[in-house]
Amino acid sequence: MDVLELIHNLLFFLLTVSTVPQIPLQGYYIFFGVACSLFTAVSIYGTFTRLINTIAEKPLIPVGPQPMSSEQLSRALRCRSKQGDQDVLPQTDQTSDALFYLSNGVAALSSLHSRSMSINPSLLHLTIPWLLISGAIIQAYVSRLQVTGGGRFGSVISSIYVVVWATWTWFRFAGNQLQLSTEADYGFTVGAIAFLVINAFLILIAAYRNLVLLFLTTLMEVVLVCFLLSTLHKLPYELEIAILALVSLICIYGTFASLINCIFSQRVLPMGPPLIKENINSEISTELPCPVASSRLSSGLLKIAGLLEEGGVCGIPTDTVYALAASCKNPQAIEKIYNIK
Repeated sequence: MDVLELIHNLLFFLLTVSTVPQIPLQGYYIFFGVACSLFTAVSIYGTFTRLINTIAEKPLIPVGPQPMSSEQLSRALRCRSKQGDQDVLPQTDQTSDALFYLSNGVAALSSLHSRSMSINPSLLHLTIPWLLISGAIIQAYVSRLQVTGGGRFGSVISSIYVVVWATWTWFRFAGNQLQLSTEADYGFTVGAIAFLVINAFLILIAAYRNLVLLFLTTLMEVVLVCFLLSTLHKLPYELEIAILALVSLICIYGTFASLINCIFSQRVLPMGPPLIKENINSEISTELPCPVASSRLSSGLLKIAGLLEEGGVCGIPTDTVYALAASCKNPQAIEKIYNIK
């Protein structure tokens, strides 16, 4: 990632922030206009630059150097821990986890509101899409990714939270526009109690994963208590805002940690150990005699390139058999191939 791409991503984040409904109306249009103008200007410059440099096959228009290499970022973020903590991530740590935390964090941030928002239709029209798209629609896609990922518990947590956020949106924000009756409130009360019981089992599942997910599911239990109190019209405003803010903070850290750990394929930022550990057979946990790297990840390719530079020999699967590869700059590595064959 060069400097131009970094600036473009930061301006896109600024543009996204400028659309949140919590911004006061006095400065909303100015903030949104400035963010749109900056993002448009950088996008046009970036498009023109990439096109010219691609046609010329050399950097005619500067885009800036790479601010930090992957190795420098890994050394800067890596915590001092035991060597065993930096091994390859287990199956439970997948790329979809970052999207799971992100969708829940955006949904919690979108739920933060002022006392006057419930009677302001314009603010409700901004809040409902943010909450429904991030908490329900995107999270439904996350649940599909987690199913295909092959985790032990699949998409149980994300699938349940799809229904939770959709119901929260319906009652807390869309309910004012739908003018729900008292009988409908009692129906949501029964649903909130059912969610409390189901989320208790989700807390048990999270205990098999990591502490960050355990904290999130525990806070979601308090969110569901707020939902129950809201159906009874006894919800303190300060309690709702405080719990939603805590959920947002946990999700921000979970998103950042999961993303960094997946990029480097090792535990750079801690997620916490599972409280309930599984009994793994010794036959499954035996170490392989040779290092194994995933060619689908950039970190795996860098690991393979480092092994070749050091004179190592790599086995590469083909359509029929495994091929042996070595660096042509190292005669000893080429000799190793003949000895192996």
